[in-house]
Amino acid sequence: MVKIKEFFGANFKTNPSMNELYKLLGSYLNDGVAGNDDRDVVVFLSGFPLGHLMNSTDDFLGRLASKGIEFGCQKVGEFEEGSHTGEDSALWLRGLEVPYVLVGHSEERGSYEELEAHKIRIDNLFNRKIKTALENDLNVVYCIGESKWDRSAGMVLGVLSDQSVRGLDRVSSDKMESVTIAYEPRWSIGGEPPTLDEIARIHGSIKKTVGDGVRVVYGGGVNPGNIKGIMGLDCVDGVLVGGASLDAEKFKKIVEYR
Repeated sequence: MVKIKEFFGANFKTNPSMNELYKLLGSYLNDGVAGNDDRDVVVFLSGFPLGHLMNSTDDFLGRLASKGIEFGCQKVGEFEEGSHTGEDSALWLRGLEVPYVLVGHSEERGSYEELEAHKIRIDNLFNRKIKTALENDLNVVYCIGESKWDRSAGMVLGVLSDQSVRGLDRVSSDKMESVTIAYEPRWSIGGEPPTLDEIARIHGSIKKTVGDGVRVVYGGGVNPGNIKGIMGLDCVDGVLVGGASLDAEKFKKIVEYR
């Protein structure tokens, strides 16, 4: 099996306030959260706090970088520039030296579906966002995942294959080196995750679709109590963490699960 560097993503979503953000990141430093040659540690923020942080004039960002803590934006637009109010431009992010972006997070995907957008159109939109991000030398974490309805209908593997194939359409093999797939079972976000057997089966199927060399991580209900079992699965290359990442001590336990 291909040796892949582990990935630990902390998705802060719209938490916390700016003052609390600096305190939380300070706790990451104080508690010893760190990336290294064996693992990537990436904190995902929304555009405004991310820009504020990346433009900070003190040595705070440098201290985080010295611990191997990188940053990503929680979304990215399909266009580099133009009349696209509310979008985060890949060109801007590259200028800020932000290395990562999330595309298709379960909450973003769900919002489009609530507007009754067709699933093929949603995946095609994510494909355009992914290609724009890659063209600007950003690393993409592409989120895929089934809804509760998909699961009850027995369509999980088919849905995930469709999302993978359409979302990564015409992405070259060399660009795929900058892509991480995050499997998020949308019905389990904030609740109980699938069983380890389910995660193993689904990750194995995703690997067959995208290739053994592509990093595939799990997201959904990850916490210090279940991380060892999840990371013990051969086809899981890391995790994308929500609520538990807002507690530095918990996130450190996740990162240092061994």
